[in-house]
Amino acid sequence: MRNENRYILCNFLDQYSDHIGLKEDIYKVSNQVSLNHLFLYAINKAKEKNLIEALFSEYINSINAISKKKSL
Repeated sequence: MRNENRYILCNFLDQYSDHIGLKEDIYKVSNQVSLNHLFLYAINKAKEKNLIEALFSEYINSINAISKKKSL
């Protein structure tokens, strides 16, 4: 699930990059930092911009999709 977590966080940050002021390509930057660092960055930005529910929804939707895919 490590790769999936990284993808979920990157996807969230990419979707809201304009809103949170992210100028870099998060998919390139994410490989240079630990998963913990990426998670803390995403959660802090989500809190700062009142996007916690959006981050939570991103996780729920992604985990549901992964679960369906793995059960096939």
